[in-house]
Amino acid sequence: MKYFYLITAFVITLLSNAQNTITIEKKIFFEHNQFLLTTNATSTLDSLITVANMYSNYSIKIIGYTDPSGSLKYNQKLSSDRAKTVFDYFIDKKLNQSLLSYKGFGIDNKSENETIQRNTTVTFTAKSEDCYYKLNSLTGKNGTEVSFKLKNESNAKFTLEEYFSTQSMIQNEKFALDINDEVLETAGMIDIDLKDINLNDIEDGIIQVAIPTISNATYDEEMTVWIEETDKEGEKRWKNLKLKPKWNNNTKRYEFNLNVSNFKGNKISINLDKNIYREQVTNVSTGKNKKVIVVATEREEFFYDVYLSYSSEKQNDLRFSARMDKTGFAFVIPKKVNPKKLYFTGINSSGKVTFGLIVCKVSKYNKKYPLYKYIPISSEDAKDKEKAKKKGFWEWLKRIFN
Repeated sequence: MKYFYLITAFVITLLSNAQNTITIEKKIFFEHNQFLLTTNATSTLDSLITVANMYSNYSIKIIGYTDPSGSLKYNQKLSSDRAKTVFDYFIDKKLNQSLLSYKGFGIDNKSENETIQRNTTVTFTAKSEDCYYKLNSLTGKNGTEVSFKLKNESNAKFTLEEYFSTQSMIQNEKFALDINDEVLETAGMIDIDLKDINLNDIEDGIIQVAIPTISNATYDEEMTVWIEETDKEGEKRWKNLKLKPKWNNNTKRYEFNLNVSNFKGNKISINLDKNIYREQVTNVSTGKNKKVIVVATEREEFFYDVYLSYSSEKQNDLRFSARMDKTGFAFVIPKKVNPKKLYFTGINSSGKVTFGLIVCKVSKYNKKYPLYKYIPISSEDAKDKEKAKKKGFWEWLKRIFN
């Protein structure tokens, strides 16, 4: 079943008399092709109404969007109906109609993520003289949300970077390797930079984080929260906080609270990861149905994107984990899959390099993981192999008839 969610953004703006501001974002869902509020939706809207009732001078702007499925005309009406549903709910709850407005904008083209596209934005504006802790929130383009309450401050400057694609991981050298150099399976990585924010001013020292699943991936109960450390050699590696995130089935996101004591200065890198089957090293039992393989080329090819697939023509969701060295790339694949039936593709500025793992030389990478190394056959080697095949055939034929 497809769901539609509502991004609810409270924005208490910075007024001419320099009063404080606040930004809040929440999300609710509608069922597919529906614009009736669910129980979770009404609960969220009720919390917004509670805040609105604290102020006499405010405005609420409601904008509806949809994803690309369906016709433009249909999506325009659906987005408007969903926005009006929120508007009507506020009216029923005795909010001042003159302070509310709504509009449907049809398809949201700002994001390629269909879950993000199915949103309605509610913007609440008011004076904030009486607030002590102000809620600050930021949502990334892939749907990650970071929020916290800050003493006497909102709209604080901080940044969020997301690394969900192989390309972004390679370009930013974000690799799923733990402090023991073991390969991990990642469900997404983020960087948070709180800039000049005083961490002591964050209420309870807690940052709330919600991370969506990658691509078409499903919930994995074995995922835990890891943070980035730098080892003695200056390499970036992941340390397990042993913090298990909660799964929000409505928003399809992993959610957890992070203590600011885990920050290095005002920065932190977070990874949702799990160990893969190397119990003798890590003493864990996760990832039993997965295995790690390393695919390498003969020389450095400067790939900025790589993937494994079941055919030479189609990319599949066989999870990239890490660039192990200049030529080797680690992947996490289902244990039942025969690697020799897979194809590797690397993309660089010159184009694509594709080969089947069946032609690779198989050995071990650092005595840990199966290594499939591709060494192109020269024209002379090819001729020699062809001669050897012919010689072998005739020798066999002679033995048959002698």
